[in-house]
Amino acid sequence: MSQMDVIVPVYNVEPYLRRCVDSILGQTFRDFTLYLIDDGSTDGGGGICDEYAGTDGRVRVIHQENRGLSAARNRGLEDSSSGYVTFIDSDDYVEERYLERLWRMAEEADMVLSGMVVAEEGGGEIPASPAEEPDRWAASREDAFRYMLGGERPLLFAWGKLYRRDLFQEIRFPAGELFEDVKIMHLLVERASRIVCTSYAGYFYVQRRGSITNRTAGREYLTLLENDEALWTFIRSHYPDLEYLVKRKYFKSCFYLIERMGGNPELREDCGRLRRTVLQNWRYLLFDKTSFPLLRAGTLCLLFGTRFYRAVWRLYARAAK
Repeated sequence: MSQMDVIVPVYNVEPYLRRCVDSILGQTFRDFTLYLIDDGSTDGGGGICDEYAGTDGRVRVIHQENRGLSAARNRGLEDSSSGYVTFIDSDDYVEERYLERLWRMAEEADMVLSGMVVAEEGGGEIPASPAEEPDRWAASREDAFRYMLGGERPLLFAWGKLYRRDLFQEIRFPAGELFEDVKIMHLLVERASRIVCTSYAGYFYVQRRGSITNRTAGREYLTLLENDEALWTFIRSHYPDLEYLVKRKYFKSCFYLIERMGGNPELREDCGRLRRTVLQNWRYLLFDKTSFPLLRAGTLCLLFGTRFYRAVWRLYARAAK
């Protein structure tokens, strides 16, 4: 039995898959089993998975009908047998010492939380891992939520973390839902008795145009707000000093959905409700010291309507590249 299982859901990511798998198989830490869950790929991804299984004994391939990201991760958890498990998305990649560094920190923890780097879709060579050992600190559950919610990009993703596998006992990703990570992350944190956080960012998150988070949104994307609301209720009840962080995340999600849903005329009413929610909270968004500058700017733009907001956002996004 290996020390760690790496679970990678695979669905129609042929242009990115080899870079992802090569970055995993080239790790300095080698005592792991790699589960490639082919979730009904219609491109050449399934064949690529089988190719790797034929050349490296650490690779296990599971082919299943397309059931979505959550179901693929859950299938990996069901087959997993190691003491620790981590998730890597098949269009992302990791530094060569990523698993080694998380593994060393796991000697002190049930759950390790690390950072990430946003990478361009075209990519390039995978940067070498920094030679110096990364910082780490023991964290309470409250500290863990502060770490995940405190930045401009909340780290509530399943990836970028290492878990004791038994944390997932009776916990699974919600099948058929988007933004499934947000729904269960607080459950996992509450089960962990020892948590380690690190600023080390050896995970490269690739923003590609066809990904779930970048495609034009449908009404099913409103699940994001439902999950944010549930997390807000939980944080308010258990860690009230952190409520401002999840409140900020909630309104950030509102702006994200307006930008993504605004191009669909069938969702005009939904966008209107989101706009009213934002404008009803204008005092917080414009004047509260915990609000982000981008939230302030977005609120002012929404005064002129969602179309104006989306036009300004597109200009900002192009200038920021």
